[in-house]
Amino acid sequence: MPNESFLNISYILIGCLVPGLILGMITALKRINKHIQFTYQVIHAFAIFFYLISLIFFCSNFEDLNNYTGFYFIFYAFSEIIFCNFLFNSSETIKSSTLIVRIATGLACGVGTVVIFSFSDGNQAFKLIGDGIIFSIIGFSIIIFRPVIKNEKLAIH
Repeated sequence: MPNESFLNISYILIGCLVPGLILGMITALKRINKHIQFTYQVIHAFAIFFYLISLIFFCSNFEDLNNYTGFYFIFYAFSEIIFCNFLFNSSETIKSSTLIVRIATGLACGVGTVVIFSFSDGNQAFKLIGDGIIFSIIGFSIIIFRPVIKNEKLAIH
């Protein structure tokens, strides 16, 4: 039987992910004619969906939570870097600051996840704080640097 702290953290995380998933899908569907943003949003919405499903049905302790969260962060890191490569090679005009921030976010998530897995040695507080910091980096990146298409060019506003 999972302990009360684990259940509280799981319920809070799931409660935050459900609205995030819904908003991600709405955002993706609003950008269906803008292929770059649509692809990016759909990939991240599916990632959140599978992360949410794994938390609801397969996660029964802190170790599982840390493993699933770590795998989600690694996916996020690779998808940010691959998306930047896709943007760089596209015919769209893209601000270099957009690419730099996206690559930095991807690297921070990837390196942060490796640091958490490498140096935690079973310290749950370290893992949870580290996961919270990485979630905050992702959230900050999404809030501050949202992609917007104007006049057929990709810009950041």
